[in-house]
Amino acid sequence: MKAQPAARERTAGGLRTVLRDRAMPAFAGLIVLYAVVFQQAFATLPLAMKATGMSSGAYGTVLAVNGIVVLAVQPLIGHRLDGRDS
Repeated sequence: MKAQPAARERTAGGLRTVLRDRAMPAFAGLIVLYAVVFQQAFATLPLAMKATGMSSGAYGTVLAVNGIVVLAVQPLIGHRLDGRDS
């Protein structure tokens, strides 16, 4: 008697299988929405800042301050997020 591999018990799915699962298209939509919002900092924010009379140096300062804030805050909240990896 030969044992069948566990991987063969499940049939391979395709695009229809993924689209039938309601969570996956919703998750993909959220990822696209997040990417569009994130890209605003690099696409329309410089244009909006220039339209209000700010220089390109001000845009550079905004990006630098953003990076500094992320580096400063991340160690402070990292320990609170440790238990959420499950």
